[in-house]
Amino acid sequence: MASLKDKQKKIFSSIEKIMEGSDTLPWAKGWTTSSPRNIKTGNSYSGYNLMVTLGHSHWSTTNGWNSLGAKVKKGSKGTLIFRYVPTRGQKKEDKDEKPARGGGWKMLKIWYVFNSDQVEGWSPPEKDEFLSIKDAEKVVANMPQRPAIKHGGDRACYSPLRDEVKMPTKGQFDCPDEYYATLAHELTHSTGHKERLGRPQLADLESEHAYSREELVAELGSCFLGGSMGIEPNLNNSAAYIQYWRSQITSDPKILMDAASDAARAQDFILGTSWKESDERSKS
Repeated sequence: MASLKDKQKKIFSSIEKIMEGSDTLPWAKGWTTSSPRNIKTGNSYSGYNLMVTLGHSHWSTTNGWNSLGAKVKKGSKGTLIFRYVPTRGQKKEDKDEKPARGGGWKMLKIWYVFNSDQVEGWSPPEKDEFLSIKDAEKVVANMPQRPAIKHGGDRACYSPLRDEVKMPTKGQFDCPDEYYATLAHELTHSTGHKERLGRPQLADLESEHAYSREELVAELGSCFLGGSMGIEPNLNNSAAYIQYWRSQITSDPKILMDAASDAARAQDFILGTSWKESDERSKS
């Protein structure tokens, strides 16, 4: 049985070969981004209101969230939206919420809305039944010093400041493999926290070099974890992602090898093992 180290080398070699070819496809995220809308009324935003609410799917006023049993977090800053409404006796506005034609006075009304990240006591609805992968759930559940994992919104990211992983809802992903691969990417980021492996670049993400290098580590870590999580890595997609971030670093020819070493250590941390333990276990 191949050791974890041998598997990592094989995956790394496969990614390098894909990047050397000319047919690498563009990277594509594995989840659907929903159009921003008012979670209470179901109405989608348009025009200016759409521009200021992009990045989150679910919004509402304080009263709207309260009616759903949620509460806006103290200190949250509202986002201003507006629409024109006809004064009494005027016709209703067009369906796209632009002011109605035909003259007459229109009254500007404004609201302050808050997105789902700014409230507590509310969980986003799942679109479809999500089929969990047992091995992947086990790896996540058993990760030592695991950061908080929160679902909602349209971004997948790790916040070193809050030591928190943010993920879209499971139902937004194209398939379970995409969900767990993305989660593995963010959990790999989290291993760089000062209380875990303490990768220097995670504390210096203002630097383009550090940011790019950390993205290489996270994506390679996701690929390495695939076997333990019972998922099939999308190596072409990962190669496209890695190729982009490597292109941001032109002064370091050994960047991929160094990133792979960090990714291997991250995998060991998440699995709660070490090189020696993993090699001995594979020989038994």
